[in-house]
Amino acid sequence: MSLSKVQGAGRASSLTLRLVGLLTVALLLIQTGVFFWTLHMRAQEQLMLIASDRARLAVTLYQVLEQLPAEEKALAEKKLVYSNFTLSIIPANEHPIFTQGQSQESLLLRRRLRELFSLVYPDSPLGERILTDVEEIGDRWSIRPSLDLLGPYGFIAFRGKAAVPFTDATWLQIDYKAIPHISDNLFGLLMELTIQLALQILLTVVIIRLVTRPLRQLAGVAEKLPPDLPEEALNELPSSGAREVVQTAQALRTMLARIREFVEERMRLLACLSHDLRTPIARLRLQLENEPHLKNPELVFDALGELQNLAESAIELARSGQDGEPVRRTSLKALLESIVADFEEYDDLAGSECLEEPDCRLRLFVERDAQCLIRPAAFRRCVENLVSNALTYGQNATLFLTVENGKACIRIEDDGPGLPTEKLEEVFQPFYRMEGTRSRHRHGTGLGLAIARDIAHRNGAEISLANRPEGGLAATLLLPLAPDA
Repeated sequence: MSLSKVQGAGRASSLTLRLVGLLTVALLLIQTGVFFWTLHMRAQEQLMLIASDRARLAVTLYQVLEQLPAEEKALAEKKLVYSNFTLSIIPANEHPIFTQGQSQESLLLRRRLRELFSLVYPDSPLGERILTDVEEIGDRWSIRPSLDLLGPYGFIAFRGKAAVPFTDATWLQIDYKAIPHISDNLFGLLMELTIQLALQILLTVVIIRLVTRPLRQLAGVAEKLPPDLPEEALNELPSSGAREVVQTAQALRTMLARIREFVEERMRLLACLSHDLRTPIARLRLQLENEPHLKNPELVFDALGELQNLAESAIELARSGQDGEPVRRTSLKALLESIVADFEEYDDLAGSECLEEPDCRLRLFVERDAQCLIRPAAFRRCVENLVSNALTYGQNATLFLTVENGKACIRIEDDGPGLPTEKLEEVFQPFYRMEGTRSRHRHGTGLGLAIARDIAHRNGAEISLANRPEGGLAATLLLPLAPDA
């Protein structure tokens, strides 16, 4: 997998965030639907209350006027004048000026009026002739914060008519104009639904975190999945929870065991082949050394030397894959100083006193020490390979130890010819040898960088190469710091 794909996968949102986002949107849509449904139901409830109130008013007035003679009815019509309704007495030879309305509000008012009329006059057939026609019902919504969540008491529009026949064939007609009513407080409703939504989201986050915790454990173990992963690390795999998660954890254990067995078998084969090559190479070298008439002996012995180096490097690669060294907390400053000191003493390429002298070929600069959990001996071989590579292809090499973004950074720079950009990744392939600017020294086997990357990955480090703007190559190792480092 390419680096860009890995980085793209790293930027992907987590399962928890996706589930929380999707459920939040779903809950928001549900609450929006509940809000409008609540408004609709409250409007229906208000309509029922208004219809009942207007019907009760009409029946009450009817009861009072029904007991009066005709002249007193006319007098009462003039005296009973209100701002929110008016009365009219229609003579017996006339009919109300409106017909029965067919709207929902008109039919509801007629039904309530007939129900109340039948309670007062259960045997009267006049109730069947009741007429109603509601033209408009206004409403008043308040969105202002108020201690009284029911809202203020006021008048709302209610334009309509109702007509009830008297026993003397006259009619009582009521013209409704307005009605005192308690308006709904939208602020209270919005606050109620907002609190519900917040509590639902909080509960959703808690539940999703609990459900996805085994998956996070599974991903954490999978991220540390080299074939030499210690058995105790598998104890972190979830053994309880959802059946699918437990099955995945078991499949991961099985897969890791198969990978470990496969790698160990390949490494054993490589080690055996490399070891067996030593004997015929040694015999061939001995016979050629005793051959007096050998043409161009230096070419033959160079080829044998290259075969010998190849066999030794293959054995080294096999050993790096079967390293049983335990992980220990290690000071990278001390490790790098030890490597530089060894190059001073045993390697002619490095010169002397490289820690102090400014003109030596290998120098070390430490910004601050870093403690990391690594296999010290194996990681030492990784750094030595990179330093040796830098000194081989460059006149000078410099080591830098810094801490960047919570990780220890080891940077090895040389002043050699560098590499073509398209080759910066290929050189990590086993037995890959450049035939170009960095091939002036042809005694390499093409395994140094492959071994370095293999060891780096087994120690939880990231390794990369980059050309320096001023010339030369820079190898970078990034390691996570040890806890409490």
